[in-house]
This record gives sequence, C-alpha cells and structure tokens, in this order.
Amino acid sequence: MADQEIKDVIRARGRVQVNLTRIQTFVRQYDESQDVLNIKLRMGRLEGIWNKYEEIQDRLESIDSDPSKHDDFRNDFEAKFYDLNVKVQRIIDKHDAKSSEQVHPTDASEQGSSNSHNSLKLPAIMLPIFSGQYDRWISFSDMFRAMIHENDSLPEIQKFHYLKSSLSGEAERLVSNLPMTANNYTIAWKLLVEGYEHKGLIAARHIRQLVGLKQLHKESASEFAELVNTISNNANALQALNIQASFSDVIISQIITEKLDSTTRKAWELKLNDLPFPPLKDFITFLEGRRRALESLNPGKVNSHSDTRSADVKGNKHMKDRRNTNTFISTATFKCPMFKSARALYKCDKFCNSRLQDRRAVVTTYNLF
Repeated sequence: MADQEIKDVIRARGRVQVNLTRIQTFVRQYDESQDVLNIKLRMGRLEGIWNKYEEIQDRLESIDSDPSKHDDFRNDFEAKFYDLNVKVQRIIDKHDAKSSEQVHPTDASEQGSSNSHNSLKLPAIMLPIFSGQYDRWISFSDMFRAMIHENDSLPEIQKFHYLKSSLSGEAERLVSNLPMTANNYTIAWKLLVEGYEHKGLIAARHIRQLVGLKQLHKESASEFAELVNTISNNANALQALNIQASFSDVIISQIITEKLDSTTRKAWELKLNDLPFPPLKDFITFLEGRRRALESLNPGKVNSHSDTRSADVKGNKHMKDRRNTNTFISTATFKCPMFKSARALYKCDKFCNSRLQDRRAVVTTYNLF
C-alpha cells in the first residue's frame, strides 16, 4: 500500500515539474516583441507551483522509509525554480526600465544611471536559502546578487539582514559570529564567496551526479522527467561555470580523481592551487611523477604485489601437480586388493562394477587416496 502511495505522489510531483518546465520553455523563447504581461502572468503562477511542490515533496519524504533518496530531485527542482525566478524578474525589470525611459526621456538623461537603481523596488519573490552545498552556490549567489547585493537603494545593514535570513546550516555558521552591523555585511559576503565559490568543487559535484545517474529498468514518464531534469540542470550548471578547459578533460580528470588514494588525491588538490581545471595531460604528468617517486623510494616493492601473486599461482600449481602425481602413483601402483587381480586397481573389472560402498571401503581400508 505504501509503495503504491509513493508512486502516486511521485506522479503528482512529476505533473508539478511539467508545469514548471512549460514556463521555463516559454521564458527561454520569449523576445521583446511579445507582451510582457505574458511573463508577469506566468510569474504569478510560480508561487502556486512552488507551494504545490513543497506540499507534495514533504508528503513524499514523510511516507518514504528512505527520504534521502529524494534529495537530488529537491535540489535540482529548487535550483531550476530559483533560476527561473531570476530570469523572469530580469525581463520585467528590463521592460520597466525601458518604459520609464520612454515616459521620461529628459529626466533619464539628466539624472544618469545612479537614480535608475533607486527607481527599482525589491522584487516580491522569495529569496533562496543556501545551506552550504557547493553545487547550489552559483544559483544562490546569482539570485542574491541580482536582488540584494547589487541593489544600491538598499543600505548595507538591510543587505546583511537579508543575507543572514537566507543562510542555514554550515553557511549560516560561517558568518554567525559577525555582529549585525553595516560594515560586517561586506566581510560576511566575502567569507561566503571565498568559502564556496570554488569552481573545481562545484564542477566535481555536478560531474559526480551525472556519472552516478541511476539505471532505468523500465519505461516511466516520471523517471524520464527526473532523468532529463538531472542531466539538464547539471550540464547547464557546468556551462555556467565558464570553464576555460575541455569538458572531456574536466570529466575524465574528475573520474580518475575519485579512484585515487587519499594521499595522492590530497597532493593533487594542493598542486592545483588556484587552477581548478588543468589540462588532462598535466594530470597524467603528475601521476607519472608520483609513480617514479614511489619507484625511487621503494625499488624492491614496485612489483611486489604481482610477484607475490605469481608466486602463489606457481605454488598452487606445484601442489596441484603433486596431488595429481600422488593420485596417479596410488592408482597405478597398487593391484586390486579386493579381488586379488593382477591388474591395476582402476583397471579391475570386478572392482569397477562393484557397489559404491564396497569400493569406498576398499579405498579407505588400504589408504588408496
């Protein structure tokens, strides 16, 4: 019963995701020749979609015995929702700014760009919550910058208030010791940027999610929707990092890094320093250097594992040959003691045709094994 309920809730969540994707597709294809009212109406629907999603997701996580397996979907959906909010708000802000210029062309030219910021109002949309996950930092920082950080009409103390209210978990603890003052806002924002704007770690998280996609065992609309959503979100997030390197190099390097021992991996991370995406050939050169160093430090142990395994194989073969030889000697040398035959035991017709328990008794009695 619980399994069926979980399936029903997942299907309902899939329908909510489809509604969000439709708006996302419309916004992507929108151009300035269209009526901006179409964008504003869809923005009004976003809050309803979010409330419905929260209701369904909370229900799903409460009835599933393993709610953690829904974390990836929650993270992907929330990132998609917040990114869409930012894009919609920017379209509306751009339209409103143009409309203001058309109504007051002289004022706009005289007042300059400084007053254009003062004419903007704080967007009436929810601020994202950042808990310290590296792969969520880019979407959070983009939205927070657009809504709060770059809004010159807001005083620093108010920006700090919005920042603290948008943090939770590890990220919140990072700035928790800073008193609520105007000067501390810049310090707090710098701490977050230095702590989480690490493109290498962010890319690693997205690549890990792509490589770890679960196997689909049957056709399912909801699972396909989740699969496509995960691929799109992670691929778009990687592109948004503006990585100045080959994607294949980045992905292959990350897969190899996951296979390294902790000491080598730490040495590689320290070597990277401020270059998170070196060419693959540099990574291979590093690994080759580690191999040469290990050979120099332990020349007698380079092939110890393979030599030991080879010795074990040879030893096992020797023992097997020895057992086979013993068996051959036993069966070939002894005459049949049961029927006093002149023939070897294994050639004695009477012995071979006798009952199994009788043959076994002869072998045991005369130690012919």
